[in-house]
Amino acid sequence: MPSNGAEANNTSLGEEYFSSAQFSYRSGWNDQIMLTKRAYTISSLINTFTAAGLRIETTIEPQLSEDDRRRYPHKQD
Repeated sequence: MPSNGAEANNTSLGEEYFSSAQFSYRSGWNDQIMLTKRAYTISSLINTFTAAGLRIETTIEPQLSEDDRRRYPHKQD
């Protein structure tokens, strides 16, 4: 079973990241409910919030813990 949208769609991570197409998936808490949404890029979210008056002073990229780096080396890469 594919582990992410890129594998499932046979596309690159970049194509998936910049895609504005809607996608649907079954809810994790009720498999009879189908959720539909679209992904947003970080820049589109920042631009939306900036236009609404948000001022960002600092950002920090999340990092995997040492345990998760060992468990998921492909995500660390």
